[in-house]
Amino acid sequence: MYKRTKETFNTRFTSIKLLQIKNGVIMSRPSKLTPEIQQKIGENIALGLSYSLAAEAAGVTYQSLNSWLKRGQTEKYGIYNQFFKHIQKCNADGAR
Repeated sequence: MYKRTKETFNTRFTSIKLLQIKNGVIMSRPSKLTPEIQQKIGENIALGLSYSLAAEAAGVTYQSLNSWLKRGQTEKYGIYNQFFKHIQKCNADGAR
């Protein structure tokens, strides 16, 4: 974990705007996987859309969707695991 002041960060990494600084600690940017995005993707998959089209309709790339699913499959808990389980359920609902 790096501890830098905001001034040090800005002078050394002026072109990087993806990171946040909280209490002097550099934080990574927040995930685009919000409950709204999760719901949109799930609804689209339940309707029978491909993963690529479901992601595009929700405003994210297929690569993001795929990485979220892979991460959710390997993690035992957390937002990505919940998303993976939600997509599995939507796939099952769409198969009916």
